[in-house]
Amino acid sequence: MSRSSTSSKASTASTVDTPPRTTEKSTNQPRPDSPATVKPTISPEDVQEAFETIRNHWNTESRDSKAKKTSMLAYLDQIQEAYQELLVRPSQTVPMNVLEDMLDSKISQFRPGPRSSSLRARPCPQRTPQLQRLHVRPNKNSGGLRLESNKSDLSTLSVQALKDKGLVLKVPTKRPPRLAVYHVPSSLDADEVEEAIIAQNSEGLTEDEQDILKDGVLVKFKFGPRDSSTVHWIMQTTPRARKILLEIKVIKSAMKSKLNDECSLWRKKAKEPCSDQHGRAALNEEIKSTTSPIDDNPY
Repeated sequence: MSRSSTSSKASTASTVDTPPRTTEKSTNQPRPDSPATVKPTISPEDVQEAFETIRNHWNTESRDSKAKKTSMLAYLDQIQEAYQELLVRPSQTVPMNVLEDMLDSKISQFRPGPRSSSLRARPCPQRTPQLQRLHVRPNKNSGGLRLESNKSDLSTLSVQALKDKGLVLKVPTKRPPRLAVYHVPSSLDADEVEEAIIAQNSEGLTEDEQDILKDGVLVKFKFGPRDSSTVHWIMQTTPRARKILLEIKVIKSAMKSKLNDECSLWRKKAKEPCSDQHGRAALNEEIKSTTSPIDDNPY
């Protein structure tokens, strides 16, 4: 009895210590964080809406020829079809930049869609800013670009599809003209220079012209050698005050700003922009060579 009871207790203890085996079959389901279970971040409805926005823009805003519009619409249909095929595949994810890659690729990589099967699709050449006669330069001290364009280009850049991609369009405004005053005593400050300019150039003017001169002159900053007895000052004026000062021929125009670019200095002869680090050298060269006011249009 003792042996049997001992063996039964041992068997009971062994069954308690050993966990039971599961007889269920493994489902081989992917982990929740695996790429196969990640849902696309863009729905087919969003893709359809985005393509319709671009398609309507080409039909209404673009000034291209009818044949070119037809080719671009056929190209757009093929891109939309290929992109929607990626959305409906349950075993693949849709990268965020796949649409941009398709727009930058050639048309030969995609099959013709049902709406464009009767059209002869051809690759669209990449039009660089140089070929479009657009002047694109990096904007100093910021992360943007400065684009010199016309009204039709601004209309293209303002499309909502580009705004959704983070492209912000800002049209700069024009600044008042600026004039340079040479060989001013270095002991004078900005207020004294402004008073001296108004006092020395008010002789022979009418009361209205004197009021225009008083309200239209604002001394901004000085430049030139610091160890010299004289320096040069840049002052901001209104167009009417500038006209009065240039007719007196006492103050010579040596600087003209273009739009909102604070770092552009224009030379009289070369008529090309100088960078900010060469601004002083350009102004010194202008001082030595200037004998008459610069023209109103420096381009």
